[in-house]
Amino acid sequence: IQAIEQILADEEKPLFGQLSCRQDDCLTSLTRFAAAQWTVSSLLAVQGHFCMLLPSLVPYEKSGNLPCILDIDMFHLLVCLVFSFPAVHCQDFSGVSLGTGDIHIFHLVTMAHIVQIILTSSTEENGMDQGNSTIEEDAVLALHKYIGQCVGSALKEISSGWHLWKSIKTGIMPFLRCSAMFFHYLNG
Repeated sequence: IQAIEQILADEEKPLFGQLSCRQDDCLTSLTRFAAAQWTVSSLLAVQGHFCMLLPSLVPYEKSGNLPCILDIDMFHLLVCLVFSFPAVHCQDFSGVSLGTGDIHIFHLVTMAHIVQIILTSSTEENGMDQGNSTIEEDAVLALHKYIGQCVGSALKEISSGWHLWKSIKTGIMPFLRCSAMFFHYLNG
């Protein structure tokens, strides 16, 4: 999915409608086969896998050695969490649908990816006046400030959110495109 998304992005083609029937059928089959593999594994193994992956996004006191958020490929994490979530959900009788769980997982992983982008962005301000700041730029500045408080003084302070907002939009687009393809081929 990531390779095909990159090819389509390089060729400036839309995600859907540009693949040959063979490529489209192949992606559908691969995605659904991967999803089916989780159903034949031991329930306890899949639940354990989910419980090992989730703390990388939502750490808690006893989570042990977790990878750095910068070391995680968020698209792969999204795929694994979505595939393993039904094994955890099968013991939940709250009435929440699996689709709702997928949306929550998607939002959580997307936010983690935005944090990755903020942590790795170099926001070199070139002195150009970008005009009045927008709501999005103000929100990005507030998030940057909050992340800076959480990680200490590792992030340098910025005065304009325009460059950071542009960096986030550029950095998140491949993830969103891959996610759209994944859910499209998973759910039809």
